[in-house]
Amino acid sequence: MTRRAKVVLAAWAALTVTIVLAPPPARAIPAFARKYGLRCTSCHEAWPKLNDFGRAFRDNGYQMLLGKDDTVTATPGYWPVSVRLTPHYEYNEVTNQLTDQGVKKLGTGGVAGIGMDLLTAGTVVNNVSFLVVPTGFAPDGVVTLESAWVRLDNLFGSSWANVKIGKHEVDLPVSAHRPWNLSSTGYLIYGFHASGSISSYDMGTNQRGIEYMGHDRGSLNRVAVSVFDVEDSPGSRHVFDTPGVYVHATHEWIFDNAPISEAKLGVFGSYTSWPTTFFTDGGQPIPGTGGNLEPSSKYGVEGQLWFGPPATPFHAIIVFAHGQDSKALIPDATQNGTFNGGFFEIGYSLNLKTLIFGRYDICKNSRQGVVDAAQNLNDQDAHTIGLRHTFSFTNRSEYALHVEYTSVRTKGAGANGLDTRSNTYFAGIDFAY
Repeated sequence: MTRRAKVVLAAWAALTVTIVLAPPPARAIPAFARKYGLRCTSCHEAWPKLNDFGRAFRDNGYQMLLGKDDTVTATPGYWPVSVRLTPHYEYNEVTNQLTDQGVKKLGTGGVAGIGMDLLTAGTVVNNVSFLVVPTGFAPDGVVTLESAWVRLDNLFGSSWANVKIGKHEVDLPVSAHRPWNLSSTGYLIYGFHASGSISSYDMGTNQRGIEYMGHDRGSLNRVAVSVFDVEDSPGSRHVFDTPGVYVHATHEWIFDNAPISEAKLGVFGSYTSWPTTFFTDGGQPIPGTGGNLEPSSKYGVEGQLWFGPPATPFHAIIVFAHGQDSKALIPDATQNGTFNGGFFEIGYSLNLKTLIFGRYDICKNSRQGVVDAAQNLNDQDAHTIGLRHTFSFTNRSEYALHVEYTSVRTKGAGANGLDTRSNTYFAGIDFAY
């Protein structure tokens, strides 16, 4: 590779880091609290993460099921629209980047461009719920429709029969859109693939499809199945674009007067496809003409424990997964690539307004598709620590101070085969109305 090509590659790497480190969308809808006359703490153990009541409210289709869910019963001032934005300062740096001046650590910081989530959600009539989330509105003018779905709830009078259609977040062990952290590091295992795989399927990305979801009273037992077209795929000429399926099932225990107030166990798995051939025009692939779909799979287990009072718990989460990508998705591969990974996350609510959180992520290739590749090539690990203090928690609005540090290491991804480390320092205000 020429030196000029290496510099261009470094520039692209820096751009990728900038994109990757943009803050992820997050969810909070104070309009629900206004509708029912509740504080936001009714549904959140530490905003924006849901407690057991909030999870049951969500599973019931944003309904209390007490005869006051129809919008005609709401106060005249109720309007199912909320706004969320996070003005903040952010400093990003990445190590072992090749430049004309040698291998350098690159860093840049400043007050970030402010984007916004516009959320509208609730019920159209009893047992018909919806969510629409245009997001973006930043200085670049780009606005995307991140979520847009309608859900038919309690079909045939049963909480075990709910069907959602549209663009939606699959039922993850821990929501990628409702995390404690605000930097974009996210949960690495959700988007991790075997080294070199061309598939970019990410469990944390909202998908276009249909979801079946069922639960018992209180959502102690739950099951969800999503069938979808893989988002961000270049597309294929099949009847179903780039099909995928995701399954998640959990059981939860609630204890009285015990050191452990709640416990949850769950299993999950995904099976997705990705095109490997295309019709071309002038040698360039024609979008939507992909063929020879090849599979990726990922399956795992989760465990969650809540210690202490349910309102101010010490919450511990562990998730482990094993995955595989077909060798046809990995250039020059002679065998399927496999990997293992997961994360351990804790959050301690000192009180209703103050949360300390931390997480450790790790993803390791267990078998490289290219046999000559280093065993640890593109392995990743990350650690995140942060503090949130909410100043206002009402049924009108909430705003919180958020301070966070996160660091991600990728093996062999830097200049001369060195590891790269990307660090983010984040401080700002998380605001929702």
